[in-house]
Amino acid sequence: MANKELSIGFRLSGIQEKQFSMFPDVEVANKEIAQNIGFRFGSELSYRLIACGCTYSLAVEKKPFLHIEVICQFQIEENGWNEIFQKEKGSVILSNSLAEHLASIVVSTARGILFANTKNTEFSKYPLNLINVHEILKGKDIEIKS
Repeated sequence: MANKELSIGFRLSGIQEKQFSMFPDVEVANKEIAQNIGFRFGSELSYRLIACGCTYSLAVEKKPFLHIEVICQFQIEENGWNEIFQKEKGSVILSNSLAEHLASIVVSTARGILFANTKNTEFSKYPLNLINVHEILKGKDIEIKS
């Protein structure tokens, strides 16, 4: 599917803030901050849903001081679903471009949630940086097994 670009229609059907934590006891001043980000994908076949989750944390000396996990659910239009759902495998195959697009939406959503949750706190100076989703997903298609 990597060489075949598909136009898949979808709508954002849900947003979940699964986790949000701030740890004010962790000493951050004058220390190197490590940024960790990860993505995961899932599906609900009967509703033509794709879930994309983003976990983001900041840590110093392997101690997290800010953590957020956000999941966005996308309902795929029927014709598009028929293109990405592979009955014989019982799995959904997301082209890399579609996976990157969905992941970018989740990152932007997480950035807004992080901003809202840290507004007027000492943590507001640690926004979610710009993320190169392409580099993280490494140009690969995503197979979601049911």
